[in-house]
Amino acid sequence: MLTAHDITCVRGQRTLFTHLNLSIDGGEILHIEGSNGSGKTSLLRILCGTTQPENGTVFWQSQDIRTCRLAYYEQLAYVGHSNGIKLELSPAENLLWLAAIKGFAVDSHIDEALNQTGLSLVRDIPCIHLSAGQRRRVAIGWLFITQASIWILDEPLTAIDQDGIDTAKSRFNRHLDDGGLIVLTGHQHLQLDGRQIKTLHLSA
Repeated sequence: MLTAHDITCVRGQRTLFTHLNLSIDGGEILHIEGSNGSGKTSLLRILCGTTQPENGTVFWQSQDIRTCRLAYYEQLAYVGHSNGIKLELSPAENLLWLAAIKGFAVDSHIDEALNQTGLSLVRDIPCIHLSAGQRRRVAIGWLFITQASIWILDEPLTAIDQDGIDTAKSRFNRHLDDGGLIVLTGHQHLQLDGRQIKTLHLSA
């Protein structure tokens, strides 16, 4: 279970949110909504442990993530708004690079990830030559090879077409069926067939 207790977030002179609480268990998905500037990305970074809140604590399996950082990061997959890919590398090379960072071999899964995300025909083309939607698909491709149980995703469906959205949603469902959890942001209303979605709304 991932839990945030009494979280307050301040950026500069502005308080984005105070006394925020949330809890999400395996098999559950939480959709964080809110306008630009409401603190959605800041909350995700707090949940990842890359940004510290003004007050409050994030717990994973009842442990403060600051005291179990290595074990927590081994279970964490984060896809940020900026994709987190290297433009000089191809889609295939990017996925291999991301896997190497996490320390596991996924050669046998690269082809599946590229096929599922519609990138097979551009697998060896440097990402600098790809469209914004194709680059986003490379980032989403990471979700087809990661072994992490905690997915934290910042607007994962931005800049991709309907086929890409459907592919991502299918992968979300499979991850949830396997007992993983997902926290994501987005401006659009999210629906997953036959699945209840928790919602948290942040006000600007």
